[in-house]
Amino acid sequence: IILGMGEKKEDVNTVIDKIKEYNVEKVQVCFLKPQRKTIFDEVSPPNIEYMAWWVAKIRISCPTVHIKVAVIRERITDFSLLLKAGANSFSRFMIFHDFGKPLAWQLEKECQKAGRTLVGHFTAKPGINVKALVEGLPFEEKFKQKMMIKAEQYYRKLGRANVIDEDEE
Repeated sequence: IILGMGEKKEDVNTVIDKIKEYNVEKVQVCFLKPQRKTIFDEVSPPNIEYMAWWVAKIRISCPTVHIKVAVIRERITDFSLLLKAGANSFSRFMIFHDFGKPLAWQLEKECQKAGRTLVGHFTAKPGINVKALVEGLPFEEKFKQKMMIKAEQYYRKLGRANVIDEDEE
């Protein structure tokens, strides 16, 4: 669902009806980012309260649906509102760009503010044994060897992220 494209609040009822009609298990709630030289060039993106209202309406009417929301960089300090409204998870966190940076620290704070517990962190590299994890996967050895190359590359890249301490911000 992309909010900000001319929908009205009453349109949420149609969305809820379709979620129920088609037994939708997951909904992604995003927002319009106006692009130059398009019909939406002059349209302002919806505010966080409006997005939270949509999330809450869907959550109340569809308590088992998984609601994923987009991380909004420009409004990260209010992100907890979307989680409190009923969002289960989020997207648009660019791990190799944002890991350990101010956005990551704020995202963790917003999750805490909403009373959510994260399984991992966006600010501290996990101490994992990549080789042992890949070796434990139920794949043929030739596939594991290829996976190992990529897994080690990604883990090293995560370690090279420009991690800053929250107090240094």
